[in-house]
Amino acid sequence: MLSFSREMLLAAVVSMLFFTSAADKTPLVIGSLLPTGHNPFVFSSLLAPAVELAVEHVNAHPALLPDHRLVLRLNDSKCNAGRAIYQMYRLLEGNNETIVAFLGAGCSSVTEPLAQASHLWNLPHVSITIKIVTRLQDCRFCK
Repeated sequence: MLSFSREMLLAAVVSMLFFTSAADKTPLVIGSLLPTGHNPFVFSSLLAPAVELAVEHVNAHPALLPDHRLVLRLNDSKCNAGRAIYQMYRLLEGNNETIVAFLGAGCSSVTEPLAQASHLWNLPHVSITIKIVTRLQDCRFCK
């Protein structure tokens, strides 16, 4: 875990404000398909705020991705595979941004179909939840 002193954070903010504007940095857009509302899996609704905080920390640190800025496009999957696939497609085809990766979904039943689809666009997909440990030999979407 990174720890920052107040002086380091202040220096990072000042350098970002005066030396490099956010508009000058190349955006790296991450499509997030995490459950954000009421969810029977309590921990999964806590994922989105943690991801947003991580993105803020990375963007605030001048040594990390100095010519880039992370942009998070947060979508609520509601732990529903159909909804998540639809949102993934909308993120990929529905705007002028280039998605570089996907995060989510917070539920194994949603994560597996998303992983099966994301590799078709050659995009990494990161999730903390998926029940494929017993099927590592059948890794059709791990390429």
